[in-house]
Amino acid sequence: MWGEICILEGPGVGAEASLPLCPCSCGNCKRSQPCSPVDGFCLACQPGWNGTLCKEPCAPGFYGEDCLQLCPRCRQGEVCDPETGSCQHCEPGWTGPSCNSSCPAGTFGDGCQFLCPECVVGSCDPESGACICQAGYWGASCNDTCPEGYFGVNCSSPCQCSRGTCHPVRGDCVLSATERSKSPELVLSLETKGQAVPEEEPKYENVTSGSADSTPSPTDEPPATPVAT
Repeated sequence: MWGEICILEGPGVGAEASLPLCPCSCGNCKRSQPCSPVDGFCLACQPGWNGTLCKEPCAPGFYGEDCLQLCPRCRQGEVCDPETGSCQHCEPGWTGPSCNSSCPAGTFGDGCQFLCPECVVGSCDPESGACICQAGYWGASCNDTCPEGYFGVNCSSPCQCSRGTCHPVRGDCVLSATERSKSPELVLSLETKGQAVPEEEPKYENVTSGSADSTPSPTDEPPATPVAT
């Protein structure tokens, strides 16, 4: 409590010092410490509050002591708790009080409540549930090797080879034994650039039956399967 009457009739002053005569209440001072009896100022504010009187909540997007910390990414821009910084809801694919933890392995989506599909040589995207294939593989289940002319993650990168094809994982240009014998100048050029030129073009088998003779295309999102509760 603070105000002019508090000073005149404060503790130990006058016969009615114990009466609640102060006209103003203190703000949210840190650790419930008393404010100044003169002007109500706080030495420091509780987390989530700001201003000299500690009566102003943190501006939207900020939280914590002195309102200096940025809110995490809450769902659709929701304001976080001004004291703790926690979110009421998270964007799909994220979880935790601050929405900074990806969905646990095998789950995805809103509230991480859906089961991922089988991704044979890859992992499930925690937001969409689509399979993200390891380098050298593609397909809805990541069980097909890259078609000729493509390499990398999800086989999304085109080879940069003037002759032959490239390694499905690294993208290094490779030539068959026949091409090596026919094009020694090309072999020398590739070796000079530090690109791999094996004696025989390596063979890569699909993980499961299926063909990879078409150009990669974006995979459809898998159906959402709720986690059993």
